[in-house]
Amino acid sequence: MKKYEGKLNMAMGVTKQKLGELTGNRNLAREGQMQKIKGVTQDATENAKAVAKGVSQEVVKQSRKGAKKLVKDINQTFAQTNVKAQSTVREAGNKLEATLIKIHQLLK
Repeated sequence: MKKYEGKLNMAMGVTKQKLGELTGNRNLAREGQMQKIKGVTQDATENAKAVAKGVSQEVVKQSRKGAKKLVKDINQTFAQTNVKAQSTVREAGNKLEATLIKIHQLLK
């Protein structure tokens, strides 16, 4: 369930936000924005955990190979994982930035 908790909070947050906007309930709209931010953060955290778990599993798998090849393979795996993690964090940051801009506009 934790795997989908962030996505669920994002969806619920967007729903509350839109409902608040449609009904003129600013508190509900803000609550929805905050829940959406929470969801983005949870989703990014779960993605980072999955990447770390994948790296550790790959390290165990690769440890059975020769030392020279092991170092080369681990470095390559870390490089690929780093690219994925950066992308995940960048995406979460973009979502968070967009949400914060919307919050700022609502608070004006």
